[in-house]
Formats: sequence, C-alpha cells, structure tokens
Amino acid sequence: AQGIKLITRKGCEKICRLAFEIAHAEHRPIVHCATKANILKLTEGFLKRVFEEVSSDYPDIKAEHIIVDN
Repeated sequence: AQGIKLITRKGCEKICRLAFEIAHAEHRPIVHCATKANILKLTEGFLKRVFEEVSSDYPDIKAEHIIVDN
C-alpha cells in the first residue's frame, strides 16, 4: 500500500489562520497544532513550520505544537 498526501502553503496557511481567528473571536488564549511531524517530516513538518510562521501574526495567542502519538 502507498499513501500520497498533497500539502500546499496556501492550504496550510488557510487552516492555521482560521484556527487563530476562531481563537481570537472566542477569546481563547492558546492554539495547538497536532501533527505527526516527527515521522512525516516533509508533509506534517511543513504544516508545523507554517503554523509557527502564522502564529507570529497573533502575539496575543499562545501557539503550541503537539505530537499526535504522545
């Protein structure tokens, strides 16, 4: 079996910004990004990096990354 995952910067940014916008609207202090970036370095790792970049636009909201398997 083979699995193929297509991840784009545009899609990652859209997901991350939506998460931060919802957190801002609902006065939530933190947003978590849960990935398997330790195993899927190219795809999930890319989402993690975009999440970290987008989080800098929302300094009032704490951003944390979580490994799904933990």
